[in-house]
Amino acid sequence: MDILEDKEVVLFDMDGTLVDHFNVIHQCFNYAFSKIGEPPLSYKKVLKSVGGSMPVTMIRLIGEEKAPLAVPHFTEHFNEIFLKEIIILEGVIDFMDKLQKQGKRLGIFTNKQGDITRGMLRHLKLDPYFEYVFGAGDTLWKKPDPEFTITVLDAFNVDSKNACMVGDSPFDFQASACVGVDCILLTTGTHSRSELLKETDSKHIYRNLIEFMALSQNL
Repeated sequence: MDILEDKEVVLFDMDGTLVDHFNVIHQCFNYAFSKIGEPPLSYKKVLKSVGGSMPVTMIRLIGEEKAPLAVPHFTEHFNEIFLKEIIILEGVIDFMDKLQKQGKRLGIFTNKQGDITRGMLRHLKLDPYFEYVFGAGDTLWKKPDPEFTITVLDAFNVDSKNACMVGDSPFDFQASACVGVDCILLTTGTHSRSELLKETDSKHIYRNLIEFMALSQNL
């Protein structure tokens, strides 16, 4: 049976799932590092460290002592340039259109700041697709905290069996699995197929949304 066949709600991560925003993210980390005298890091190093929210990534990259000094600089620069270099990933628009035609209810479920996420969606004209947008700062929690997932499901008034998550990282899988929500993982973001297989027990890993639609019986 198709994983989405009986689902009422489909939740989406943002970065690496719907959009490629990593050039801007990389620039902002290196801007923050430069402000506190730290050397720049490669795109690959930053990409592989992203997940769990920006402050958590900052700690991974430069440690707990220096991260609080760098975070305000990241935020300052990010707020200035976040609408630049956003790429809607292949297959996204087609996928959304198909889901809407089937009567699915769609939402955003991300650790990106909620206000920034809503601004990006408006800028890209993707906002009409989504009934709810939940990001960092909208609740007390972040993925993969079960309370965050439960809050999102409660907003839709749907139980876990009738929802599905689409994401690109182990954080997305953990945020789903912790309350029994099925999860589709894509290799369009921070992790390769082999990494996702190693870090999760997901049975639904695809190269991108185009591959998922091609293999789905109902899309």
